[in-house]
Order: sequence, then C-alpha cells, then structure tokens
Amino acid sequence: SYKSANMKKLVLSIICLMLYAISSHGTTRIVPTNYASIQLALNACDPNDTVYVLPGTYLEKIIWPSTAGIKLLSMGDTSNTIINAQAKGSVMTFGSNSIDTNTVISGFKITGGFSDKGGGIYIYYGSPQFYNVSITGNTISAEDWGYGAGVFCKGSNVGFFNSTINNNKTLKSSWGYGGGFYIYESENMKLINIKIENNYVKSDSWNYGVGGYCARASVSFINVKISG
Repeated sequence: SYKSANMKKLVLSIICLMLYAISSHGTTRIVPTNYASIQLALNACDPNDTVYVLPGTYLEKIIWPSTAGIKLLSMGDTSNTIINAQAKGSVMTFGSNSIDTNTVISGFKITGGFSDKGGGIYIYYGSPQFYNVSITGNTISAEDWGYGAGVFCKGSNVGFFNSTINNNKTLKSSWGYGGGFYIYESENMKLINIKIENNYVKSDSWNYGVGGYCARASVSFINVKISG
C-alpha cells in the first residue's frame, strides 16, 4: 500500500542516517544544549562531526563551513524542528567544493528565506545530501533575474530524498526562473521521492519553470510529483 511504501522509505532513511553516524568518528554536538545556535555548532565542527538539533524554531540563516562530512540531524522532524531566516537572506548557503556528498542534512523545515537566488537553499558548489526536509515559504525578489525560490544549485552534486519543495514564490524580477528549484551546470544530482507543489513565478517579462528549471545539468528524477 502507499502507507506501507512510505513507512519503508522512512525506515530506510533512518537506517541510512544511523549508518552515517556510526561510520563517522567525529565529535557529537547538540543544539541548544551545548551551543546556542546551529551556526555556532557548525562553526565548531571538524570533518565528520555530527550536530544534533533538539525540536524548536531557530531564527537564523546558516552559512555552511568549508568542512567535509558534517551531519546536521534533527532530533524531531519537519513539523517541530524549523530553521527560519526571517527574510534576512537564504536560509542555508553552501559555497565550497569541500562540502562533499558525506555532508547530510535531515529532518528540518527550511523557511522564511528571502533573496534573489535560492531563497530556501543556495548552493554554489558543494554537494550536501538532504533527507526528509521541507523547503517551504521562501521568496525571491530581484532587480534583474530571480533564480530558484526554493532551491538554487550551481556546480553541485546534490541529493534530495523523501522531501517536499512547496509554496515558494518569486514576487518580483525582470525574468523569473524556477519557483521550486533552479539547477544549472550540475552533474549527477538526484531527486528521489520528492513532492514539488504549489510554487509560483511572476516576473515582469519572462517566466520559466514554475515547478523547476534545469539547464546544462544531469539530474535523476525518481518518484517525483510536480503539481500546482
């Protein structure tokens, strides 16, 4: 059944995350028990460290350090562990090839982003892997071109698994690209078990890819629903 299949996917995701944690030999850090914010915990990380985040709403925007293999894991889920940028920029920003595919983010609602590129998640090189995240309620507004209200990826090898990208929007731009996501010059990207719903693009001149926009990219879409 659909419910049974989803349960199997959830169990597999949990097993994968446990294997990640077991295989790493880094330090474990807990927010807010040991660190007042997610950013402070990430800044303190060495390669292969794990940051656990207790349920709560974290009013911050994350600039990911140029460190390989960090795991950022919610101890709750997308209903109760929220990162909200309060319209002060992209919620999460990645900008280094040192951020490899052993980098894992799991179990967060990513919301409140406001930027001209990647309102929810902005990746300009780097290959983090996202599990069980909700990217929602992020906004693009640009003087010229607006790219990826939910997600912006360039030069990356990113994976999204068992996640949703919904209700992200471009409010103003000359040209609007990708309400849900914008992917450019990226290889071997994976979107698996993803719902991309009710995203919105409105620009003064041209609108491209309300659900998502890809150019010069190699992306695998497996069990992906794009609607609304």
